[in-house]
Amino acid sequence: MTSFFVNLPLKFTVSHPEYQSFFLQNKICPELGLDCLSMDDLPSKWHTEKAKAFLDKKLKVSVHMPFLDLNPGSLDKYVREASEKRLVQAVNLAQKYYPSHIIIHSGYHPGPYDDDYSRWLNNSASTLKNVLKLSKGIPVYLENVYEQDPTFIKDLINELDGKAGFCFDLGHWFSFGQGEKNKDLGYWLQTLAPYLKHLHLHDNFGDIDEHLGMGAGKIPFVELFAGLEFLSISPTFTLEPHSPEDLEQSLEFIRKHQYWFSLLGLRKKDFDFLKGIRSF
Repeated sequence: MTSFFVNLPLKFTVSHPEYQSFFLQNKICPELGLDCLSMDDLPSKWHTEKAKAFLDKKLKVSVHMPFLDLNPGSLDKYVREASEKRLVQAVNLAQKYYPSHIIIHSGYHPGPYDDDYSRWLNNSASTLKNVLKLSKGIPVYLENVYEQDPTFIKDLINELDGKAGFCFDLGHWFSFGQGEKNKDLGYWLQTLAPYLKHLHLHDNFGDIDEHLGMGAGKIPFVELFAGLEFLSISPTFTLEPHSPEDLEQSLEFIRKHQYWFSLLGLRKKDFDFLKGIRSF
């Protein structure tokens, strides 16, 4: 099986069953995306059977929590309560998949909370502490989306008493986070190095979050891997392509940059395994 994850929204396994078949046949470990539709429209038995399909192949699974319309730190208590209810439901459901870890978006938006940052931070911590209590020891990683400064994530992790790690989404940093403009990758890595446990890897040109294959955009991966090596950090990672072509692009990128990915724990057997992955 792969020694990394590839994103797979659960709703796609319904509309595009060939995606699940591709993962199972090629022994690709999935990062399964939960959303309101896969949670509300599909019965518990469906999730149990889905989990069994991956477990039977002895594949590691991670779970990405729902994020659309959710805001765990909202100043509006009704929005916050609804967000917590959905995240609690999701963390309970995620346990059916025996995930190696769980990913949650921080929910921070620059601008609207600038004048009420302390309140947003306290609200977020309160909501997420209730979610963490139910994770039953499964590692939980907070993912950056719109943050333009890493201290927002650092503050939130510290408010959670170090009980959550950091998932660094390079595509979000480069586009939403103004990384292409600010050229502050080193600052992000140094600020969040003690918490960095996982990477989301894809590419774009800095204007929109395109989820291209690695090497197809302008994200400075040379700087990323140099920084990880300098800081002696070896996080796990997920490829996040939005098309079969983008997945193949990222797999080829890994094949061409074996030293870089050896820093993330890949070994010769892992690179040899990639040669056998059949395309869609």
